[in-house]
Amino acid sequence: MTSLLLAFAITPARPNIILILIDDLGWKDFGVQGTTVYKTPQIDRFAAEGTRFSQSYAAASVCSPTRASIATGQNPARIGITDWLPGANIRTQMLVSPAMPDHLNPQLITLPESLRSEGYATWNVGKWHLGADPYGPTANGFDVNIAGNETGQPTSYFYPYGNDGNDYNRVRPLSGGNPGEYLTDRLTDEAIGLISRHDSRPFFLQLSHYTVHMPLQAKPSDFAKYESLIGKDFSKRRATYAAMVDNLDQNVGRLMAKLKESGLDDNTLVMITSDNGGLHGVTDNKPLREGKGFLYEGGIRTPLLVRWPGRVAARAVSDSPVTTIDYYPTLIEMIGGKLPRSQVQDGLSFASQLFGKPSKKGRTLYWHYPHYHTVSRPPASAIRRGDFKLIHWYETGKNELYNLALDPGESNNLADTHPKAQADLKANLNSWLKKVNAKFASPNPNLKPDGVTGLPKTSVGECSCRLSVYRDARGN
Repeated sequence: MTSLLLAFAITPARPNIILILIDDLGWKDFGVQGTTVYKTPQIDRFAAEGTRFSQSYAAASVCSPTRASIATGQNPARIGITDWLPGANIRTQMLVSPAMPDHLNPQLITLPESLRSEGYATWNVGKWHLGADPYGPTANGFDVNIAGNETGQPTSYFYPYGNDGNDYNRVRPLSGGNPGEYLTDRLTDEAIGLISRHDSRPFFLQLSHYTVHMPLQAKPSDFAKYESLIGKDFSKRRATYAAMVDNLDQNVGRLMAKLKESGLDDNTLVMITSDNGGLHGVTDNKPLREGKGFLYEGGIRTPLLVRWPGRVAARAVSDSPVTTIDYYPTLIEMIGGKLPRSQVQDGLSFASQLFGKPSKKGRTLYWHYPHYHTVSRPPASAIRRGDFKLIHWYETGKNELYNLALDPGESNNLADTHPKAQADLKANLNSWLKKVNAKFASPNPNLKPDGVTGLPKTSVGECSCRLSVYRDARGN
C-alpha cells in the first residue's frame, strides 16, 4: 500500500478539490476532535475515511488574515492583512494598530488563479471578507462567486439574510429564497447545484460557510436537540451554537452524498477546517487556553480533516504542525501543478504526509497580531519551534514560554526557568518579523495619565515607563 501511495505521489491525477472553510469553529467542536456535546456523525465518518491533523493551525486568530494566507500561501504579516477587515478601531489603549490595506493585493497570484491556469473551474460559495468589488472573488481567480463579499458575517441566518434592509452585513450576491430558509442549507444547495452542472473540467470549490460565526441563530428543529441541556453550566447561546454545529454536520453529509451520487467521490479531495479558533465563552476549547483573538492555542489551533478515497491515507492521524499557509503548495503539489516562480511561498507542502509518509519534524511557525481584538486581547506575536512556543506581548514587553507537549493548556509559563530557550525563540521571532517587513502597533499619541483615553489612571512616570518597555520590546 505504501509503495502504491508513493508511486501515486510521483504521478498524481487531477482531482476535484473542495475546501470547506468554517467560520470561528473551535478545535474540539467535532466528535472526532473530542466534543461530547455536539453531534457530528457525518464529519466523524469523514474523518475516519481520511487523515486528521491533530496540530493544525490557522495563520491568525481572526478571519481575514487566515483567508488571505489560504489564498496566497503567504503569512499575513508579509501580506499586511493582520486583522479582520476593516479591523477594530480601538483608540483607547496604550497602542494604536498599524494601517492595513482594505483588500487583497491584486498583484498576488492566488490559489484559485493557479488552479485555473492548471485547467480547473473555480467556484466560491460563501464568505470572502478580503475586499469589496473590484477586489472580490471573481477578481482573484474564481469563475463563479455566490454570497461572497467584503462583509464578515450575515445580519441573519434566515431568509432574506438581511438583504431586505440597508445593513452592511448583507449576504450578497445571492438572489431568490423562501421564508424559513436557513443560510447554511442554502449555501450547500448552491454548492450542490454547481457540482450538478459542472462540465468535464476538474473543479475547485471553496465552500466558506458563515456558520458558526455570530449572530447565534439555529433552526428550531436543530435547537430542540440541545434545549434540554440548558442549565446553570450550559447557556441558551451554547445550545444555539451546538445546533449550528449540528446543522453544519448535516450539510457536510448532504454534500458528500451528492459526490457519491454523481460518481465523483473517488476523484474528489475534500478538506474541512476553520479560519481561527472557537470564540471563548460560546464554545468549549478546553484543554486549550482562551479562544478567537488570542495567540494562545485556543485562538489558533483548528481542526483539519482531509479525505480522498484510495489516495489519502484513511484512519490516519498526523501530529505534525501544519498551518493554513501550507494549503496552497500542498494542493498544487497534489495535482502535479507548478507554483508561481515570481511569488514568495511561506508555506510548505504536506502532501507527502497525506500519501502516508512520516510527519516532518523541526518546523517553525510564526504569528503576528499587532492589534486589539478587544481591549482584553492586546497586540502580540508568537513562535512555535518543536514543542516550545513563545508569546510576546507588546504592551508589557513580556514573554511567555510553554512546552506544548507537556502543557497544551499553556498554564505553566517557563520563561523564567528556561532563559536560553526564551532568548533563542525571541531572537528567531525578531529576525522573522524583520524578514517579512511586519508592521507594528505604535504608541498611542493621546495616551494621558488622566484616563481620557479610557486607560486606568496612572502617573506620568508610569506611562513613560510603559512606552519605554514597548520600544525595547520592538528592538528600538
